[in-house]
Amino acid sequence: MRGEFGTQVIDDTVWVIKSHDPISGSGKEAQFHSSRVLVIVRNPLECFPSFVNLTTHMSHSLTSNEPLNSFVAEWDQTINLCTAFAKNYYETLIRVMKNRTDIPFHIVRFEDLRRDTYETMNDVFKFLLNTESLEGTVLEQILKQKA
Repeated sequence: MRGEFGTQVIDDTVWVIKSHDPISGSGKEAQFHSSRVLVIVRNPLECFPSFVNLTTHMSHSLTSNEPLNSFVAEWDQTINLCTAFAKNYYETLIRVMKNRTDIPFHIVRFEDLRRDTYETMNDVFKFLLNTESLEGTVLEQILKQKA
């Protein structure tokens, strides 16, 4: 089993599943059933330094004290790998979205989550709950407290 505990549970008992779909680890379209799809995308240029840290430290959270330009060989390899992966991922995502007109998709940019957490999460929960408004709900109060 890869990933964090529980990430392989994809049956009807779970409400939200974290995945890298529509691309599985094999690079092929994953077979995955869902009734709604929330896609969080990140600027690929922001992913490159993160991926260098992952490949050099085997960790998403550890960083090096060395400047990124000290990893020239790794950097060039990472740029090529990340560019090819991002191209494949977004082409696959667009194809899946065109072919799966039976389920709604909602795309959120990671940068928007960081810049305007309240509005972005408000939109996310309206999408997930299939509602026009969160006004007057406990969820709205929680979002306002956390913003």
